[in-house]
Amino acid sequence: MEDALIEVAMMRRFAGIALINDRIPDENTILAFRHLLEKHDFGGQIFEAVKAHLKAVGMAVKQVTILDATIINAPSSVHQGVIRSLVRDSVE
Repeated sequence: MEDALIEVAMMRRFAGIALINDRIPDENTILAFRHLLEKHDFGGQIFEAVKAHLKAVGMAVKQVTILDATIINAPSSVHQGVIRSLVRDSVE
């Protein structure tokens, strides 16, 4: 997320961060914020507020998919198993 805030202008704009004047929060700060949201179930409340705002301006959320594409270190045997599985599934 920290990298995305640095590299993607739309992410900075959404977060209200200007590279010239503002500091980009580091990974630990972002993770602490995420845990705070989860602890108090603010994610659901924020989503409902966004839906209400969109509805008020004539828009609606029809479908939402949230993906966590966290990159993790894994032994090469795991990578080989995943690759074999993907190849097998694409052939079937």
